[in-house]
Amino acid sequence: MYQGLGSYFSRNLYRATRNAVSVVLPLSLAVAALQAHAEQPHNPELSAAHTPTKLSSSISVQQMLGECLIVGFRGTSVTADSPIIQSINQYHLGGVILFDYDTPTQTFQRNIIDPEQTTQLIADLKRYANHPIWVAIDAEGGKVNRLKARYGFKGTTIPSAWEVGQETLDEAYETYMGFAKTLYTMGFNLNFAPVVDLARNADNPVIVRYGRSFGADPKKVAAYAQQFVRAHEHYHIATALKHFPGHGSSTTDSHLDTVDITKTFDGSELTPYRLLIDAHAAPMVMTGHLFNQNWDTEYPATFSRTILQTQLRNVLKYKGIIVSDDLHMQAASMHRPPGECALLALQAGVDLLIFSNNAPGQPYDEQLVEDVMRTLTKALEDGTLSGVQARHRYNALSEMKKRYIATSTGL
Repeated sequence: MYQGLGSYFSRNLYRATRNAVSVVLPLSLAVAALQAHAEQPHNPELSAAHTPTKLSSSISVQQMLGECLIVGFRGTSVTADSPIIQSINQYHLGGVILFDYDTPTQTFQRNIIDPEQTTQLIADLKRYANHPIWVAIDAEGGKVNRLKARYGFKGTTIPSAWEVGQETLDEAYETYMGFAKTLYTMGFNLNFAPVVDLARNADNPVIVRYGRSFGADPKKVAAYAQQFVRAHEHYHIATALKHFPGHGSSTTDSHLDTVDITKTFDGSELTPYRLLIDAHAAPMVMTGHLFNQNWDTEYPATFSRTILQTQLRNVLKYKGIIVSDDLHMQAASMHRPPGECALLALQAGVDLLIFSNNAPGQPYDEQLVEDVMRTLTKALEDGTLSGVQARHRYNALSEMKKRYIATSTGL
């Protein structure tokens, strides 16, 4: 997801504002650092008031499925009667995702206007919700950043992954610490980043073009992504490695069209996932809407049980949360309504479903949540979805929230 792309500082200008500049570490030290920071230390900035929230277990199976949804909405403020609050509370939605730019109308001020307003919006979303929710954002740095300097945000205008990849690991960590602190202070608790795609195709239109990859070397990408994850962990913000199994070699953009990586994909694109999973630095893994017909001749990764269960779960031994990329993107939705997308993704093994309601070529859908939940409820009733699996998925998502969401600040 990269709607509303904005300007960013060049690496040299950014580095000029830094106090310390050091020599880039050898790659062997970068990999060693990856292992050294596998377990995060206690963060003294998170006080006793940030005790993990106790989540309710007395909910229906249908509401357990609602916990799987993160949705986008329109509005820069909310009240108890706002449609998004009604949906959160009625269907027990997992959370929301905020944007600065409304793609269907091609206008700004979708959810984010300035720091004060955004902080208040997040506080009110949590205050009116009857259960702990994720408040998510796409904040990679570089051009993928909803919290822009021109809106008055400080500490969020940071270099792209490609530029950060030219600095040392220590510098990268300090960059992302300041970034994560700003997100934490505002109330965000989930950031759909970092990108661990490899810059394998110089003409790649969606990753390489915008500097969203740390580089072409899988060990380097893993080491720098680790600094991103580590900084966010310090502030109890969940992250998601993306886009599995690898978008960096593609020749098309999944926001706009079907993406087939059958001929371009290389096994090295799995290496960052393997390293980060082994280092316990993969809180979530985000699927890409990517076809690889060597693995599945019918479905892209998001809808492919073969890819998610065989490759991600069995080969890479990943036991954490799998989150979909935006199911409103053309590569997922051009031939399927939202409810069918949600059902296919859950059947494939996805745990958390993103519906931005803010994708190119798609109108804003006022009935999105109701339509998706109607499809999923019917699937429960006819046995297409298993109630036992719904409860297992809910338990996993609840444990994730206990780890990252705390009480006193509503985070």
